[in-house]
Amino acid sequence: MLQNRMRQFIADQGGAIPFDAFMQESLYGRTDSYYQSRVNIDYQINGGDWPTYAIRPYFAELLSRPIFRQLSEFNGQGQLVELGGGTGAFKANILKLGQDQGLKFKYISIDNSRKLHHLQAQYGGESYLTSALNLPLADRSVNGVIFANELVDAFPVRYLRAVITNDVFSHFEELRYRVKRNNIEHQWLPADDAQIREYWLRQREVLELTDGFSWDWDILNHQMMAVNTLQADLIRECSRVLNKGKIILIDYGNTIYNLLRKGAKWTIFASPDHLNTNVENMHRLAYFADLSALVNFSDLEIVARQSGLTVQWYGPQRHFLWEQITSQEEVEVKKQLRENPTAYTLNIQLLKNEGSDGTSKVLVLTRSGAD
Repeated sequence: MLQNRMRQFIADQGGAIPFDAFMQESLYGRTDSYYQSRVNIDYQINGGDWPTYAIRPYFAELLSRPIFRQLSEFNGQGQLVELGGGTGAFKANILKLGQDQGLKFKYISIDNSRKLHHLQAQYGGESYLTSALNLPLADRSVNGVIFANELVDAFPVRYLRAVITNDVFSHFEELRYRVKRNNIEHQWLPADDAQIREYWLRQREVLELTDGFSWDWDILNHQMMAVNTLQADLIRECSRVLNKGKIILIDYGNTIYNLLRKGAKWTIFASPDHLNTNVENMHRLAYFADLSALVNFSDLEIVARQSGLTVQWYGPQRHFLWEQITSQEEVEVKKQLRENPTAYTLNIQLLKNEGSDGTSKVLVLTRSGAD
C-alpha cells in the first residue's frame, strides 16, 4: 500500500518531513514513484481530456522557428539541450523538422525518470539519465539553445505561511508531515533558514517596486505560499553551461505579486483530473499523483540577471507563439477565427488559448558569448 510506503519514508527521515521532501519522494523517489514508474504514458500522449500541446507537431513547428534561427548561427555545431522532455514527442518532431530543413545540430536530452529517459533515447542524439540541476556538461560548453517545457513546475516546493503579529510580518511557518500513532498528519513549524531568507529578500525587492502592492493588505496572517527554491538553482546551472545562445523556459506561473494575490490554494495542483485536495492532506496522494506548483517568474528573472544572463522576452505563451507565425499564416488564422470563433482545430486553439488556467508563460534568456 502506497500510504504505508510514505509512512515508512517519513519514519526513516526521523519522523517528520517538509513538503518539498514529500514531493521529491512522491514524484522522483523509489522505483514505484510517479515519474519513475506510474506516469501514464498513454495519458500524456493522448492528452487525456485536454490538449497537450507539447506533443503536437504544430507546437513544435512554431517553437522550431526561434530555436532554429539560433542554431543556424553555429554552422552545424550548435546544440539543443532539452530538459525534462517527457515522452520524447517534441524531440521527434524537432529532429524531423531540422532534417527537412537540412539543419545540423546535436540534440541532448536530460531527464531523471528512467521511464521517460528510455522513450527520449530512442530518437537518437545524446540522452542522460540525470537531474536538470546537475547537467553532465562542461562550463560554457553549450552554443545553441537550452529548452524546457513544463519542467520547473514539477520541482519540489517548500510550503510556507506568513505569521503576522500586531499587524507586522513576524516570520514564516513551514508545512511538515509527521507520523503519529501510525497516521500521517500535518503540522506547522517556524522556518527561518538561510535558503528562505535569501528567497524572501529577492521577493521583497520585486514587491516593493510593484505599483499597488501594500504590505498591510497583501500579506495576511497565515497567507500560504509555495516556495520553489530549486528554480534558482536551475537558472544558475543553465548559466554555467551556456556559452552563447538562448534559454527558453515554458511553464505555468506568474509574477510573485500575482501569485500572492491568487492565494496558495491556486498554486499547487495534483493530476490526472486535477484532483482537488487540501495541501495539508496531500500526503494521501503519495506516489499516485503528478504534483506541480505555479512558477515564480519574477524570481527566475532576478536570478538570471544575477547570473549574467539577459532577459530577452517574458509573457504569455500565446503571445510568444503569435510572434513566430508568418504574416500569411496570421491572415489565415484570423480568417478562421472570424468564421468560427469556437474553432477547436489544433493551430487555432493553440494560438487562441494560453492553457487550461490561462497562466502558461514563456521566458527567453540570452547570452551573447564568453565574458
